[in-house]
Amino acid sequence: MAQPASIVTQPEGGSASHGETVTLNVVAAGTEPISYQWYHGDELVDGATESTLLMADLEAEDSGTYHVVVSNRAGTETSDTVTLTVEIQGPETRPILTVVGITAEGLQLSVTGDAATEYELQFSTDLKSWSTLANVVTDDTGKAVLTDAASAEALAKETWIVATGFYRAVLAVGDGGE
Repeated sequence: MAQPASIVTQPEGGSASHGETVTLNVVAAGTEPISYQWYHGDELVDGATESTLLMADLEAEDSGTYHVVVSNRAGTETSDTVTLTVEIQGPETRPILTVVGITAEGLQLSVTGDAATEYELQFSTDLKSWSTLANVVTDDTGKAVLTDAASAEALAKETWIVATGFYRAVLAVGDGGE
């Protein structure tokens, strides 16, 4: 008499960092052959038909819930749902924006942050809406200097006063620190 497929050891969730590899395992018993199908949320994971689900080079979209359905000719069982959290690491250092000087070419700003990290230099007149002036990439020491040429038009050349405005440096969108 065939024994129905049953789960002996449930998979375990957890957390991992972006780019890492994670393995989810299930142990099943019952009359062979036993088939396996893994799901991410309610979506079938294509090609995931083994007792082990190996996920390499994790991305943010890999976060979520997972479960596996085990079955044989005598029965089917669904595992507990587990959660995988993929942690995306931001920069280690908040960028520091410093005014280097005012020249005829415009306002010179220095961004200091993590080495080889891309930042957006942004400008606002009201601290509500921001426009990107440029993207800068810090060198191996974590510094980059940018001259805002557009500010040259707003400079009162006689007094070297910059028109009212605000600057900030933020991590560039899509930069994963790689």
